Amino acid sequence: MFAFLIACFAMVVTSCADNSPEGVVTKAAKFLQEKDYKAYVDLFQFKDESDAEKVKEKKAGIVQMLTEKAEKKPEDMTFKSFEIVEKEIGENSAKFKVKFIRENGTEKIQSMDLIKNDDGKWKLDAGK
Repeated sequence: MFAFLIACFAMVVTSCADNSPEGVVTKAAKFLQEKDYKAYVDLFQFKDESDAEKVKEKKAGIVQMLTEKAEKKPEDMTFKSFEIVEKEIGENSAKFKVKFIRENGTEKIQSMDLIKNDDGKWKLDAGK
C-alpha cells in the first residue's frame, strides 16, 4: 500500500511539473527525439484557435512536413540526446535554446518559444 501511495504521489508531481516551461520543452524535445511528431505538434498553441478544423489542418500539415523531412534527411532528424542550454522565463512567455546531439555527434541548437494559453497551460508558440 505504501509503495502504491508513493507511486501515485510521483505521478501527481510529475504531471504538475509537465506544465512548467521546462517540462513542456523537455516533452517537446523528447517527442522530436522519438519522432512522435503528432505529440510534438499537439504541444503547439496558435494565436487564433477559434476554428478547430483549421487548427487541425495546420497541425496535420506540420506533422506531414516533419515526417517528410525525417524520411528525406533522417540524419538531420535523428537525435541521441538533448539539453536545455539557455532559458528566459517571463510571466506569460518563455524562450529556450535546446541543443540536440545527433547520432553522428554533430549538434544543432533549436529555439523554442512558449506562451501561456488562456487555460494557464504552457504551450509551444506556433504564432499565426
